Amino acid sequence: MSELSPRPWLLAASLQENLRDGSPVDQADPFNPALITTLVQQLEQHGCALVLLHDAPQNTQPDWQQWTTLGFEALTLAAWLACHSQTIGLVPVLNSNTIPPFSLARLVASLDHTSHGRAGWLLSASEQGNAAANYGQSVQTESTRLARHSEMISVVNALFDSWQDDALLRDKASGIFIDSSKLHFLNFNGQYFSVRGPLNVVRSPQGRPPLFLSLTATCRDQPPHPEAVYLASGLSLPALEAWRTAAQRHLATVPGVLKRVIPLVADTTALAHQRAQALQQHTALTADDQHDLFIGDWTQWQQQLAQWHQTAVINGVLLSLPAGYGAGNDHVRRLLANAPSPAVNATTLLSRLGLPRPENLFTAHASETLL
Repeated sequence: MSELSPRPWLLAASLQENLRDGSPVDQADPFNPALITTLVQQLEQHGCALVLLHDAPQNTQPDWQQWTTLGFEALTLAAWLACHSQTIGLVPVLNSNTIPPFSLARLVASLDHTSHGRAGWLLSASEQGNAAANYGQSVQTESTRLARHSEMISVVNALFDSWQDDALLRDKASGIFIDSSKLHFLNFNGQYFSVRGPLNVVRSPQGRPPLFLSLTATCRDQPPHPEAVYLASGLSLPALEAWRTAAQRHLATVPGVLKRVIPLVADTTALAHQRAQALQQHTALTADDQHDLFIGDWTQWQQQLAQWHQTAVINGVLLSLPAGYGAGNDHVRRLLANAPSPAVNATTLLSRLGLPRPENLFTAHASETLL
């Protein structure tokens, strides 16, 4: 197996996925900010690098049991958690079908400022249930949604950089507030978006907050994005190795990959299988969910974590936590106990991911057409 570029090995967690396992309501209430805050603080205390905040509010089918996500709007929740945490990265899931690029860039850049450089963003192109109808849209083909998704990433990154780092002078002596030569208009007219710019938020602490993308069997043939960190679901380590090998033909540096895991761990394997049965009884698991299950006792869990840490294929794991791993119990501590996790000496999510702060696109491509 080929070697990864030097990056820290990370633990991450995924919240608001509604993996219902029959836990009491007071342990699994998706609308209790105190419970969510306590859980995130526990994850932060035990070395978790980031939390992924799922969101699919647009899908409100009549049968509530089939809703993919029930919970707070992800960016609002991320802003709340920014005020109640210190080091953990905050990554809301956003959808390119339902939010315009200017609004997305403004919200994520604002979150990066208020969290002091701990914001990321995962952009999804999925469409489920009656999502399109809720936004007054017609159902789009997959090819259209993916093309819109790609165009949005380019526009949002350009908006992040529409202010150079030193554009805001606020110089009382000269009376100059902004250096207009370092403020950039996009004047972008694409197939799906028309955006003039610039953003009305100055460049944030991370410059361009890190982009996360999903990696599944259905999308692994798409060209990899050079700056994205990938969250892999439903894929084996050999499949991920094959994807990384193919990605090396397109990119100078292999993207970071976190492997999704649904941990069903108990004192004995028999109890762990009981947890799995409860999860399957209360949640309609997808094929990817089934693939990502880990069922075993605590010793087996520690051994599995050590094996994942030793492989050169992934940079860490993303723990999709069932409701039973909520605040107020010992499961989070035991899940993360003795897990390989570097000491936190990084101040931004980019640095925790082992990534440099990106150069401003308008500075790097001063003589070229950016979009």
